[in-house]
Amino acid sequence: MLIVLIGASKDQARRVADRIRATLASLTPIDELGRAMPTPTVSQGIATLGEDATQGDLFVDSADRALYRATADGRDQIWVAGVA
Repeated sequence: MLIVLIGASKDQARRVADRIRATLASLTPIDELGRAMPTPTVSQGIATLGEDATQGDLFVDSADRALYRATADGRDQIWVAGVA
């Protein structure tokens, strides 16, 4: 899934990503038989157009690379492009 936040800074995007992660962490899903299911987690990659890339396709690639780093680092991670 891709979410575009028009005009958002990396800091603002990070806060949104944190809220998404926290919201998922607060869920207590149950299956159709009423059994508890594992709490969902999310890995997210953040990039900004103009700072990390100047073209749309490169921008998506930059966010995708950050997502792959988040995924490789473990569950429930957020990685920001250009930040070590």
